[in-house]
Formats: sequence, structure tokens, C-alpha cells
Amino acid sequence: MNIMAMGNMGGMGGMGGMRGMGKAPTASDLLSKLDSDADGFLSLSEAKGPLQKDFAAADSNSDNKLSSDELQQLLTAHSQRRGNGMSGMAPLSAADLLSQMDTNKDNGISSDEAQGKLQERFTLADSNSDGKVSLEELQKDMDTVRPES
Repeated sequence: MNIMAMGNMGGMGGMGGMRGMGKAPTASDLLSKLDSDADGFLSLSEAKGPLQKDFAAADSNSDNKLSSDELQQLLTAHSQRRGNGMSGMAPLSAADLLSQMDTNKDNGISSDEAQGKLQERFTLADSNSDGKVSLEELQKDMDTVRPES
């Protein structure tokens, strides 16, 4: 998936061409450009390109629409996959990812909360098999899996 390509839609610019040099689109940016009925959510019919492809996975509460929080989680997961590939931006830390994915704020990421590569690697990352990935487990997994260049 290449959410950064979404930056080319509606004049938002993309990598290298986006206002703010190297700044990734935010959930608010995407909503303001794609939410044609202005209801504050993105429906499948409003989603474009890679957002359509990952719509079901991003719709964490299965209400057939993406909230700003769900869009932000998708962008965060994409950012994690890209690692240092984003010009001028450092990859997110394990603590930042935990904070963004841990929606119930229990200091761990459950399989339902996991996004992106962590969702794919959840069983491996949950090294103590307690059903959630702690900050320490997340850091260890991030150290093990290097982002693609």
C-alpha cells in the first residue's frame, strides 16, 4: 500500500511535492479532500486508490466508514512500514506506535488493535503469548524487523 500516493490527489502534493517538504498527509488532510458528503467520515465510495484496498482492515469497528482516528492508525501503520523512507522524517518509536495503536490504553497492543506489519507478525511479537504486545516486545520486534528500503 502507498498512502503517500494519496498525497497527489486533490492538489495535496506527494513526497517531494507536498507543501511542508516531506510532510505526510494527515487524517484531517485526507478527510478534507475526500469526504464529499462532509459527514466527518470516509465511506468506501469516497475512498480512493490504496484507501479502498485497505478500507476493511482500517475499519476497526466495522461500521463501514473510517473515522479520523481509524485513518490516522492506517497512516501510522503505513509510516511504520516505510521507516526511514519518508524524506526528512524519523521512523516512529516503539512508544509512539504503542500510544497510537493502544486504543483501550491498557499499555499493550491486542491483536484487534495491531496494524500493518505488527498485525502480520503479532504472534511472533507477542513473545510471552499473553495476547498483547508490550512496549518491550514491540521494541524487540522493531529491532528484529528492519524496514524495507
